[in-house]
Amino acid sequence: MAIHFSSIGFSHIGQRDENQDRFQVFSAAENEEWLVVVADGMGGHKGGSIAAQAVIEAAQQCWQARQNQTENEAFLHHLVHSAQATVNVAGNAVGLQPRSTMAALLVRDGQAVSIHVGDCRVIQLRGNSYIKRTTDHSIAQLHVLQGRITEDEMATHKDQNKLTTSVGGDDEPEPEIEHWDLSGINTFIVCSDGFWELYTKQQLTELQSTIKSQASLEKLVTERIAREERHDNTTVVVARIAGPGAVAESSSRKPALMLLLVGVLLLLAVLGFWFFSAPADKTRSSMPTEAEALPSEPSLPAEKRSNQAPSPLEASAPASTGSSGGGSSEGGGASGLPKPPPSGEKSSTAKTEGPDATTVEAGQPTLPESETVPMESETVEPAEPAQLPEALPEVQPEEPAPHEPKSKASQNHPLMMGFAVVAPKEEPASEDSGETSGTSSGGQPGPITTERRKVDVPVADESEVPGKAADILRDSGAIGPDDSVANSGANPPALGSAKVIRMQQTHKEIPVFGAEVLAIVKQGRMIRLSGKTVADIELDTEPKLSFEEALTTAAAKLNKTITSEEQGTLIIFKDPYGYELAWRGLVSIDGEESETIFSATDATLLFTEPVIHHRGGGF
Repeated sequence: MAIHFSSIGFSHIGQRDENQDRFQVFSAAENEEWLVVVADGMGGHKGGSIAAQAVIEAAQQCWQARQNQTENEAFLHHLVHSAQATVNVAGNAVGLQPRSTMAALLVRDGQAVSIHVGDCRVIQLRGNSYIKRTTDHSIAQLHVLQGRITEDEMATHKDQNKLTTSVGGDDEPEPEIEHWDLSGINTFIVCSDGFWELYTKQQLTELQSTIKSQASLEKLVTERIAREERHDNTTVVVARIAGPGAVAESSSRKPALMLLLVGVLLLLAVLGFWFFSAPADKTRSSMPTEAEALPSEPSLPAEKRSNQAPSPLEASAPASTGSSGGGSSEGGGASGLPKPPPSGEKSSTAKTEGPDATTVEAGQPTLPESETVPMESETVEPAEPAQLPEALPEVQPEEPAPHEPKSKASQNHPLMMGFAVVAPKEEPASEDSGETSGTSSGGQPGPITTERRKVDVPVADESEVPGKAADILRDSGAIGPDDSVANSGANPPALGSAKVIRMQQTHKEIPVFGAEVLAIVKQGRMIRLSGKTVADIELDTEPKLSFEEALTTAAAKLNKTITSEEQGTLIIFKDPYGYELAWRGLVSIDGEESETIFSATDATLLFTEPVIHHRGGGF
């Protein structure tokens, strides 16, 4: 089973003082095994570069011992858990709690399998088609799943830097596995969010055919970042992979091409006979060359030569290892080639690490176009394995960074009250930006418990999901005996072969504000539950005021004109002091529309949020 793999990679500092991204490509081409790893240190926590470097070092150790994990999924899970331990050890050594996101793509045994944590992505392109990508573990991704924003709006959304899981810290990471189809010739992009934020899906599909060499990749990224005023570290590895089917198809064409060549030569011989009177040199000059005579076809070897060294593009990539000080950008070609720095940028010299790495003294690596793969591998001399550093970069001990505050806008958003946030990836918000996760201030909902668990429950169809999810949550004590979860009514978005079912917790059939659960269903099985739930609701479910009475009373209290053209929804609202019945509805207060919640007991204004775009459907 022949797999052909070639890759290039680049890391740019962006408009930042330090590059906290790292990447590495590990290669054992003789066994047709490759591993691409990208790590993005989180800027919202001190020591992001330490965390990213620790992820790469953990990946290197796992790669060296990969024979101990023969199952691909088991190997990748082991990699993430090893990275978690390595990041925490590195952070404890300097008195910090660094964190990182990561994505890894493993090609082994004729399969391509990925694992990711956070918003680093693996993206698959084939020809002119955008096949699929991994699903980010971020609040912005939840907005997309719920239809609040489009895919292309994620990059600039205010919640883009809020993640639900990461590598490092007290909480165990929640990685996600994805399997990829290797039919035909594919382009895989493994990147940090700094890269995918620069391009829409359509732009990325169109641009991938222009990425043919290390120089073209660096030029593309550098010129695009130059148009930004303040952009994050940007790291990308582009890998072209031809699966067994593509190799076999290409190999089967060779006999036909040879027959075509013979036919062309015979035809030329006949033409030469008829035009024998022409000068010999003129006859020769009129003959088409082999390249002119033959149509352009993918050229692939039928099998790999076991004693042949990998080509420059199959060589292991260096980790990006620039200094942690300000001013210098970090970069590394995935083939281990020294790269000239882009114009106007400083770049560290690439180096190759690991026992399976290969270096080349000169020349620029090139990626074949998406329809082709290199025919032959160049012979190169293997380099001596580079030693891992004995210790991570030294950092002056500092007080551990507190959990980063959310923004005010996020506090008021029902979605933000429904899911846990690890921390902003970028700079921490200002001190007056609001409460930290899990606390409450006046006029805000009280804290609600985070529920995240992996499950494995068969479901015949989507209608079974709420009932079975409620049973799991009730049995675990995450919701009370009189509680359940109900489908929000929105069409579930598809994530490849998986679907995301959005559900609202209810108490005696009354929705609980801010308590929402997402279930992921894949191939007839519910595999994950995540969101916010409560289990201690005790209150009378008969409202003292109707919706109209609540509006009238509130208008008198606030001395404002309050009207509504819609009937409000009775909900259960949790504030810092407990639970109470409340009315939620779209109302007009002195002519300005807002989503508002009034107490169903005394019409107190509990929550309000100005409406920019009112979307129907779902709670």
